[in-house]
Amino acid sequence: MKQIPTRFLCTITKIPRIPVKETEFIPCLKKLLDESVPVMAVGLQSHWNIGDPTEQNLRDAIYKFSSPGLQIQVTEPDVSIYTSRTDTINTGFTHEREQKQIDLYKMAFNFSREEKNVVTRVTFWNLSNRGSWLDNLTPRRGKHYPLLFGKNLKPKKVF
Repeated sequence: MKQIPTRFLCTITKIPRIPVKETEFIPCLKKLLDESVPVMAVGLQSHWNIGDPTEQNLRDAIYKFSSPGLQIQVTEPDVSIYTSRTDTINTGFTHEREQKQIDLYKMAFNFSREEKNVVTRVTFWNLSNRGSWLDNLTPRRGKHYPLLFGKNLKPKKVF
């Protein structure tokens, strides 16, 4: 006999950077809950960059998705050192970009600790810059250095 899961995790990508996903996903999520689908948490894929999200945008997204009484799980956090695909000024892992990356990770983890009853898990897909998927996204620009460990698996300052 096939065992049916007793609880589900719904995952949505790139929040809070794509607001339309919030407006479409939250009503769908509430409908599932109204129909007694056992959803336990929402996983928010967190592919961020040094300019986004702001603390307020992150707080707003977390509160919106947890409003039906669900836990939030931050999944796949990474922070590109670029702000967009067209960000080409002073490329590379400069001190300024590194500091912005540190600040964003610090903000996100401080918020997660403050809201530990809501944000119940942070799950990394990868830990080192050795082979980030972002580097394949814009290969002409070079590395994005999005993770906590360098390519040599040594902790970066952000760690």
